[in-house]
Amino acid sequence: MNNIKTLIFDLGNVIIPLEDEKYWWNETFLGIFENYQEVQQLKEDQFFVRYEKGEILTNEFLEKLSQFLKPEFQEKDIILRWNALLKEIPERRLDFLKELKNKYSIYLLSNTNEIHLDFIISALKEKYGLDTLEEIFNHCYYSFQIKEVKPDAAIFLKVLNEQNLVAEECLFIDDKIENLYPAEKLGIQTILHLPHQEIHIELKDFLN
Repeated sequence: MNNIKTLIFDLGNVIIPLEDEKYWWNETFLGIFENYQEVQQLKEDQFFVRYEKGEILTNEFLEKLSQFLKPEFQEKDIILRWNALLKEIPERRLDFLKELKNKYSIYLLSNTNEIHLDFIISALKEKYGLDTLEEIFNHCYYSFQIKEVKPDAAIFLKVLNEQNLVAEECLFIDDKIENLYPAEKLGIQTILHLPHQEIHIELKDFLN
């Protein structure tokens, strides 16, 4: 589609690979909690979504979860296991994004949280010498900072309005189909990213 001027990327499983989320949750994260049923209930009660939305601060997040730890684990283990979801961003993806930025405006729109973002930035600094993802993207929108989360339409409207974008000239790439629907209703073109696929392959038909 030759009218695309702006690309909006999700972060997890699009730019940064993730562990299998079900396995990570059940085997890696819940394993440090003695009262893991309470942690599972917190998930069902949207506690973790509220953290991503910035309604719960990191210190509150850690204090709450610390109540349910096994005796041999500490707060630092929560952070370690929480970040175990995240894999390393392949250099080829960063190179591809840099190429795209020569022709398109590119934005990041991510449901994420402070602990994950700190970990990602630290890893980028150590491996690639990057201080922020803004060195790659024109602008980054993180849910915990802007107090909005996908799939709410408000998060897409915020990007469109703040950047003065025409919805029909935007392409949004996300790995969760439920996040595509509100974008499509606003007129944004979308791609459902398959985690085993590479974004440069998926984008080929849209950008050529």
